[in-house]
Amino acid sequence: MTESIHLSDSATVTVIRGAPWYRRSPRVLWDDATYLLRAKLHSLRAKRVHAKARRQTQSSSVTRDAIFFTDGECNSEPATVLVRRLLDELDVVVSEAELKFLSLGSSGGYEDADNRAGTLSSVQPHVQPKQADHNNGDD
Repeated sequence: MTESIHLSDSATVTVIRGAPWYRRSPRVLWDDATYLLRAKLHSLRAKRVHAKARRQTQSSSVTRDAIFFTDGECNSEPATVLVRRLLDELDVVVSEAELKFLSLGSSGGYEDADNRAGTLSSVQPHVQPKQADHNNGDD
């Protein structure tokens, strides 16, 4: 039993520079030598122009609208400013409440967690037994 593989390929190529290098003009030699560098610079320049055009398109499509309340007292400032001010005030209130809670817990105003857990587990719910209905409706 014999096996064989036969591979073949062909290519058609057009030769642009047919003359040997020593018969070419200095201009052609210079162009050939700097071709890759010029191609890379051209590619980078095209990418930069494309990115700049994309940034201008994206930045021009962004619109910012200010939303105002219709109430006479609050219509002088945008709603986002008023909400931010409210959140800042709430942050102060919550911080004060946390400090008060932590100071009560550390000063003994509350039992520590171990005692609290023990008393909670020992407390049984009080359930009143259901009273029997002596009125059967035999009246």
